[in-house]
Amino acid sequence: MPRTEPRWLTVADIIAINQDALTETQERHFVRDIRLLEGALARSRTRWHYEEEDDVLALAVALLFAITGAHAFEQGNKRTGYLAFLAFLNLNGWDMAMEDGEADPGIAVMIECVIKREMSQSDFADFVAALIHPLDEA
Repeated sequence: MPRTEPRWLTVADIIAINQDALTETQERHFVRDIRLLEGALARSRTRWHYEEEDDVLALAVALLFAITGAHAFEQGNKRTGYLAFLAFLNLNGWDMAMEDGEADPGIAVMIECVIKREMSQSDFADFVAALIHPLDEA
């Protein structure tokens, strides 16, 4: 049976996410290296195509790690990675439970651990797995 390919974010989507995130804080939006961004986006696709990873959460986490690690933007790499993670989940039918519209405070700490490579992708996925649910569930 053929696998159903996830819906992917584009380079333009990620640039827009970064730009929107920086507009809120009035920081300067600047793409330092478009090739780093393209490479970061390719990581999830590579996992899907060549490693046959079908788990949307695992692919979203791979995207988060890749964007935060690439530092393709002058500012907002962590925010962009997190927002891209959420956008990818949403695009593929998932959402993350948030209290009063705010992310779980532990997420910020975990993102820092991701950036510092103190946490593996699978450990981060395990942490957020309890927080995600299909979009059609309240």
